[in-house]
Amino acid sequence: MPNLINLQVIRFLGFAQFHYFSNILLDLGGWVLPVKQTIADVVYELLAGMKSLHFALRNGLINYSALARHLKPYVQEKLENKDVSDDAIVMASRRFVEQAFDFRESKQVEEALAHSSLLVRERMVNVYYTRSSQLYQKLADFAASKVRWEMGEKMYIIQRTEEISVIANRKFLSDLLRLAPEKNIIAFIERLTLLTVVHDEDTLYLPGVFLFLIQKVEGINIVALFSTYRMFSMLFSEEDAPKAYERLNRELIQLRNAYKFQPAATRFGYED
Repeated sequence: MPNLINLQVIRFLGFAQFHYFSNILLDLGGWVLPVKQTIADVVYELLAGMKSLHFALRNGLINYSALARHLKPYVQEKLENKDVSDDAIVMASRRFVEQAFDFRESKQVEEALAHSSLLVRERMVNVYYTRSSQLYQKLADFAASKVRWEMGEKMYIIQRTEEISVIANRKFLSDLLRLAPEKNIIAFIERLTLLTVVHDEDTLYLPGVFLFLIQKVEGINIVALFSTYRMFSMLFSEEDAPKAYERLNRELIQLRNAYKFQPAATRFGYED
């Protein structure tokens, strides 16, 4: 029988570790010792799910008394109408902020991304092939001869030992499907949108930057990820892309305003 683990003990490892280990335990069948929730437990749960507040919490922009008044009905409901003081919720909220965010690293990541900008490329497709050297050469030749990069057309080739993935404008789909025998086409996905963050070169060496961006689109399916020296791209369905764009763009605008930096795409002259 698996060891029973008290979630209250895990929580004191820090919020990130608590979230990580509790998810693992649930995946393994939920062998977690049932414990009575405390005020801190409920506040942690509520604030962890309120992603839109995390920027303000990290940057000290929250009125904790007002936050406590807002959270109080939900905390009381979770604790079955137990009498809960505003001060207790304030203390739990401050504790959450201390444990949830590494302020030194968060500030470095935020300042780095304050230089960044967001580009959008619509009407994209993704084609997956079984890899062969001959196919790779055909794709490279096609990209060199048919894709008018100067006109804004795009085609990205990602090669692995066993597979090749091509992300390109929708207009090239029929040509891409003809370049390989049907048996070598694993799958293809249409109606995609590519969101690309253009960042400074120093950002590449800063831990947590890509994780920061991915966390902003938590709950939205990312079809593919790839990066180059100054660009990090995420591929979404056309249905999911507007929501992902709104979240990423709002975050970058907040950071830009906070640090008063010029967008990277403007300075480098990039357009994806």
